[in-house]
Order: sequence, then C-alpha cells, then structure tokens
Amino acid sequence: MLAAAVGALVAGVLGGLVARLLMRGVAVAVGVDTSFTVAATVMIVVAFVVLAVPAAITATARPGVRRGGRWVTAL
Repeated sequence: MLAAAVGALVAGVLGGLVARLLMRGVAVAVGVDTSFTVAATVMIVVAFVVLAVPAAITATARPGVRRGGRWVTAL
C-alpha cells in the first residue's frame, strides 16, 4: 500500500505539472496573459495529489474496503 501511495504522489505531482503546462499552452494559443504564479502552480499540483493518493490506496486495498472507498474517494 505504501508503494501505491508513493506512486500516486509522484503521478499527482507530474500530472499537476503537465496540466499547468497545458493550461499555459492554451493561454498562449488564445492570446491571453501567460504569467505563471508559484501559488497557483502549487495549488494545482496539490489538487492532483489530493485526488490521486486516496484513489491509489483504495485501489490496492482489500475488496470490502475497495468498494466502500470508491464512494469515499468520489465524494
């Protein structure tokens, strides 16, 4: 379960950074302000991690916990 949590943490960080870069790409394509703020980037990465870690732990849990955990993760 620890390996799943660490993997989800890494995936969440990478996914958040990729999402931030894609957001910048869309902003450049549309022609709006493309400034990055550290606070916004951190919040996007945190959101991805907060969503990824519980989902990964739930996915690797016992079947009973997995079924109940899906609903908790969805909420």
